[in-house]
Amino acid sequence: MSKNTEHRGHRDGDDSDSDYESRRDLKLYKRMKKLMLCDPELMVSGAECYADIYNTVIETIPISSNVTFEFNNALAQAEHLPNASDLVIKKSGIYLLLNILNVNDPSQWSVFINGIPNAVTTTGLNSGASQTTRTCIVALNCGDVITVRNHVSPKESTLTVNAGGDGTNASVNAHVIVVRIAPYTCPQRPVGK
Repeated sequence: MSKNTEHRGHRDGDDSDSDYESRRDLKLYKRMKKLMLCDPELMVSGAECYADIYNTVIETIPISSNVTFEFNNALAQAEHLPNASDLVIKKSGIYLLLNILNVNDPSQWSVFINGIPNAVTTTGLNSGASQTTRTCIVALNCGDVITVRNHVSPKESTLTVNAGGDGTNASVNAHVIVVRIAPYTCPQRPVGK
């Protein structure tokens, strides 16, 4: 038996060095994967908190009123009742937020968190029959309530129905997606502030 193979616990001719290294690497990989999966902040297995809610029916939203969303496409650690405006986050973190609205009127929209407009989410349009889209990153706490509001618009605004279609297929006219992309590492702000 050579000195090189003795310390590895196998004899000459039993396994090649590359087979031994492959087994060792696989064992190390499995151990590291197990450790990483045990740490929920690493999110190795994907986002554990997300929401995808949307609307397809005509809706006229008065100034300072919220959009209601009739459907839930996907929810995990978030709550939304169909045909309601509130989306409740169930896990603190840093979130990617996407808001899309198809409207018929000049208007300005904001995402509100616990009844307070989040300035980086405000978007608007100067003419009718168009789409507003806003993507941003926001810090959210467990229990935060997200709403989309017709904020400081000149008048009420109507969500477009079946935009660009013949009416046979309902098209989405309001859509919110939130996905937790990182843990919230800063000192948490009190809920509702």
